Amino acid sequence: MCHLLLLMPLFGLALFLVLPLPIALPAYLLVLVASVMLFYKVMQAMKQPVYVGREALLGQEVEVVAATETPCRARYLVRQGGELWSALSECQLNPGEKARIVSFEGTMPRVEPLGGEAPAGAITNRRETCH
Repeated sequence: MCHLLLLMPLFGLALFLVLPLPIALPAYLLVLVASVMLFYKVMQAMKQPVYVGREALLGQEVEVVAATETPCRARYLVRQGGELWSALSECQLNPGEKARIVSFEGTMPRVEPLGGEAPAGAITNRRETCH
């Protein structure tokens, strides 16, 4: 159905069958200009990169909801866009703090504090404490 809009210049030719030339020509030019504008917008939309799934989350800001300590790294519950995600971080984060999704390990996002820097006094490499 939406593809019929792309045929507007072709359908506009019918104006010449039913209207006199002095009226049909400006009407057809109007249809032609509208078609060119529509084609331009369609081409712009087609050139946009598609972001779905994990790719759409990279770089997004999240809010830390809760923290659960594991022996080697911290695991957090974060909220992004109304959804709750389990996330990993090498840095210490507190509930209510803002962070950014920087990568994924499997299906689990890895987050860092906003600014990409650990807050003062944070443990930045928890693996050193693992046995």
